[in-house]
Amino acid sequence: MNRHGPVDLSRYSRQAILKEIGEDGQRRLLASRVAVVGAGATGSTASTILARAGIGFIRLVDRDIVEVSNLQRQLLYIEEDARLGLPKAVAAERHLSSMNPDIVVEGINDHLSPRNISALLGDCDLVVDGTDNMETRYLVNDYCVREGLPWIYGGALGSRGMTMAIDSGAGPCFRCLFREAPGPGELGTCETAGVLGSAPVIVGAHQGAAAIRLLVSGERSAAGKLLTFDLWSDEYTAITVRKDPDCPACGRREFPYLREEIKTTVVTTCGEGTYQIYPPAPRPIDLARHARSLEGKGKVVPKGHYIEFAEEDRGMILFADGRARIKGVSSPAEALSFYARYVGM
Repeated sequence: MNRHGPVDLSRYSRQAILKEIGEDGQRRLLASRVAVVGAGATGSTASTILARAGIGFIRLVDRDIVEVSNLQRQLLYIEEDARLGLPKAVAAERHLSSMNPDIVVEGINDHLSPRNISALLGDCDLVVDGTDNMETRYLVNDYCVREGLPWIYGGALGSRGMTMAIDSGAGPCFRCLFREAPGPGELGTCETAGVLGSAPVIVGAHQGAAAIRLLVSGERSAAGKLLTFDLWSDEYTAITVRKDPDCPACGRREFPYLREEIKTTVVTTCGEGTYQIYPPAPRPIDLARHARSLEGKGKVVPKGHYIEFAEEDRGMILFADGRARIKGVSSPAEALSFYARYVGM
């Protein structure tokens, strides 16, 4: 159901005129539900394409806030979002909703985890990967393979990018391609390798096109085709990925990433000396009260959706559910120590 009554299909006339879509296909898009996990560079591009294409319901799940350094490549956001330090999920919901009154957009400011993945993805027809870490991609893959849900992988770093539509019922899954997660430091980050702004835009555009194709036709023929490119050398390839009969996920039906964590989790993020802290379960925090308790220990700035706290060269962004982003520390252990000191474990 759209937000404002009957839909005027003239908005989509240039899209519906495509023989592959047509009016019936456009109506299928308007009845579709898509989850976009991660609203950074690739996720913001893909979600913009999907919103303008008339996907009836889009849920964006992102744990981060908008910063000035995002604006070089994350096309959904503006200077004001960074100045206010808005959660990306909040800013994305506002911008996408303003683009198309026909659709419903739901921004979720949270970290996707085993405890909430069913609630966030279970009522959707398709998942689009806009994440910035492999751990979350393995989690999404485990869930989508278990539930028979198609999803679209995408990643970009430097001037390179890659994307693949995944439907384990018709072809290989993510673990057929990347069987095991790389170790710490094996992959670069946007902090260490940089990102050419065009690369994630191209990845997001491919993801948007793949999502529209799957939702309109249900065609799975492209599943298992990994598209890769390097914009600096102007090279493009399409690689056929074969289904692995011994794949831990789609072959043996083992889903370790869906197991509930029983300890506080520390995740390295895209920034030197920056870590995300996730308690084993949501732990509601009265932000106003907690801000008062931090007074005299450092600089405290209440931001509405979170608290900013700085002590000398180290700092923290603390959310109301107990999540925190720690900056200026040298290790996960130091991040946990800082969290324990100012939030508690």
